[in-house]
Formats: sequence, C-alpha cells, structure tokens
Amino acid sequence: MATTTKTSPITEQQINRCTRIIDMQTMEPFYLVQSEADDLIEYKVQYHKDPKCPGKGHFTCTCPAGLDGFIHCSGPYCKHIRWALAASQVHKAELKAQAQAKKDASPARSHLLITDGQEADEETYTRVISAKPPQWTEAEIQRDVRLYASRPFKMWR
Repeated sequence: MATTTKTSPITEQQINRCTRIIDMQTMEPFYLVQSEADDLIEYKVQYHKDPKCPGKGHFTCTCPAGLDGFIHCSGPYCKHIRWALAASQVHKAELKAQAQAKKDASPARSHLLITDGQEADEETYTRVISAKPPQWTEAEIQRDVRLYASRPFKMWR
C-alpha cells in the first residue's frame, strides 16, 4: 500500500520568516527561520555536504522535530527546512533576474577594451576597434624583403 504525504503550499509570509546568512568562516549559507508560535525563537536550518559522497548531504534544523531526527514529521523534513528551501529558490530566482537585467542593460560588445585600468568609453572603443591597419608602400615592402631575406651562412667573410 502506497502512502502519500499532503504538503501545503508555502506562503509568502512563511518565506518572509526565513533569513539567509553566510557563515564567514566556512562561506556556507544557512537560514534562520522564525518560529510560528513565538517570533523571538529562531531555528537554524543548515545543509551539510557529505565529504565521502559528492553531491549528497543532509539538512539539520534546531527545532524540536529536527533535534529528534524528524521522526514525528509527515515528510522527510520539518516545515522550517521546507520554508528555507522555498526561500532559497526565491533567492536564486532573484539572482538570476538581477543577472539578466544587468546583461540586458549592458551594451552588446564582442570585446572588452580597458584603458588606464577602466573600461573604455564608447567613442574610444569605436575608434580603436574600427581602426584601419597601416598601408605599406611598395618601397617599404621591397626594403623589408632585402633586409629580412635569408642569406647563406659564411664562417669567414
């Protein structure tokens, strides 16, 4: 017999209870999630990577259900972890939207020209990119042919 778990959709108020924080020692993000019962209580939701198995890991939460190993939860995790995951998805979507907006706002250039440590303005960029190579005269070409032509090796002059 198959069992199904009923999960309610996560609301914006629940996502707003999540605060993303980055641990400055490990540079790993985690979430502090406010309790529904008491706004003064916050639970720490963290993802721990498994060093033996890349791409695998587990979540921890400091709520009472998390401290008991999620055995009383209807799903694999408590609601605080589900809220933190939803907040993480919202955060990733915002970063993606910001990157797209930045990409749309910047002029489409195939090259980056830096002069004096800063990106060149449009006039300088156009002048440098559309510059024509020098046109050599026939006399200059003949001079260079004579100058750089291969000569036989002679030990004695």
